Amino acid sequence: MWKVLIADDEPKIRKGLKRIIESFNLELEIVAEAEEGEMALDLAKEHRPHILLVDINMPFLDGLGFIEKVHDFLPYSIVIIITGYDEFRYAQRAIKLQVFDYLLKPINSEELKNIIIKGIVHLQNQPKNMENIDVINNNEEEYSPIVVLLKNYMDSHYMQEDLSLHEVADKFDISPSYLGKLMKHELGKTFIEYLTEIRIENAKKMLREENIGIKIHEVAQLVGYSSQHYFSRVFKKEVGVSPIEYKQNIKIEPL
Repeated sequence: MWKVLIADDEPKIRKGLKRIIESFNLELEIVAEAEEGEMALDLAKEHRPHILLVDINMPFLDGLGFIEKVHDFLPYSIVIIITGYDEFRYAQRAIKLQVFDYLLKPINSEELKNIIIKGIVHLQNQPKNMENIDVINNNEEEYSPIVVLLKNYMDSHYMQEDLSLHEVADKFDISPSYLGKLMKHELGKTFIEYLTEIRIENAKKMLREENIGIKIHEVAQLVGYSSQHYFSRVFKKEVGVSPIEYKQNIKIEPL
């Protein structure tokens, strides 16, 4: 069960978010609600939620200040900002604070559901304890710093439909050809091969979540494919069966 905290100074918003989230029929439990930042911080320390829905404009401690503090003790939880403010300076600071996503009020329930599903998949990829963290760190020592950064970036942006080698190379201010050679040398895969691997693995996780009741075209969109037909073709090539066949046979697949 994934624990959720809602922090917003408007009771109607908190009540609405709770109702929307409960309608998703996901493995989500709303463990705490807060009307101001200091209260939200105390509740986050007490309940240690996996997913935090946070408004920017809260009394005593604003949402961005809260996020900055909560990262100190919940580094692997995800934060989704929900706000009425559509200003670049807020989004810019939110990006620096590594916020998972940023939604404007009024909230579209389908958009929120998709973000939470992506969040659940992201959480499933996180280390569960310090032993796993040590294993990850040891594994990363095998790679150069730029490849570690690249892997982390692609692992959290794979759902972006137009993600490309050129875009990522620009992000890290190196040439695409050099980055491509570095990936092939250290990962044994091209950019497209690694991106496809991440997308298909995350698609499989979504399809295994029976309680989500997600449709194939929704999975395709959530992992970065605009075309369900193309996604199904790539999935079958990588996995050996179509997404529908995989979902139907999941109960007998050894995990």
